Amino acid sequence: MSRMAENAAVRRFWGNVVKHFLGLIIVDAVRKEAFNGNKLKQYVRDRYAVDLSSDAVYDRLRSLEKQGLIEPDGKESAERAKFYTATKQGIDLLNKLLAYREETKTFLTALLS
Repeated sequence: MSRMAENAAVRRFWGNVVKHFLGLIIVDAVRKEAFNGNKLKQYVRDRYAVDLSSDAVYDRLRSLEKQGLIEPDGKESAERAKFYTATKQGIDLLNKLLAYREETKTFLTALLS
């Protein structure tokens, strides 16, 4: 990501890619461990070098919860923040999408060639 950080246009493009796939990123993250919104913002910043607004994260969390892809784990932090985990439906969808990994890689390689 360091090369990407040097170019503002590339950084903006990468930020848009991450925002587009934010639902998938969140479901993947919360299938491994429970996250709250602030922890997800930090996770995305650390892993993808993109700073997200709180509104973007919490809007997506609400949307994923309504779709049944994530759910509150019943625990709250001292700040009363909800922690989320992936549902069976969310994990099943993620696994289906991951089955197309090679096709996606081929598509992106052809697109960017």
